[in-house]
Amino acid sequence: MKLNKKNIFFLGLLALVFISVIIFLEGSYGRFCVYSPEDGWSKNYCDIFALFLVPLLLVIPFSLLFCFLRDEVFKYWMKFAKWGIATLMIFSFVAGSVHRSGSIGFEFFPFMLSFLYFIFVTISIVMIIYKSWKLRTKK
Repeated sequence: MKLNKKNIFFLGLLALVFISVIIFLEGSYGRFCVYSPEDGWSKNYCDIFALFLVPLLLVIPFSLLFCFLRDEVFKYWMKFAKWGIATLMIFSFVAGSVHRSGSIGFEFFPFMLSFLYFIFVTISIVMIIYKSWKLRTKK
């Protein structure tokens, strides 16, 4: 799949659909995705999977913004976004997989994820503004 403006938008929408289905299944069927082994530490795999997909939702507003910008700006941002979103997905998976016993995992990971999301959005906006400004002054 070629990563162009339209495909990125649909990838974000697909993630939104999957997250909505997961939330619906979990809300309708209760413990649909919970695995409880004999040791008693249950895992909710729907939450982990949904948290893993959340970084893909970031591409929806950015892809809408790119409809009004030149392709060079999109390509410049996409080089960063591939690595940034992959990193966010890995950290989201780890944050969802950590046992929440009230220790550092419970307080640290939500803060860290929020911080990483903020950094990603900030860098993205700065990159988009910089490249757009650079292309305008180049004319």
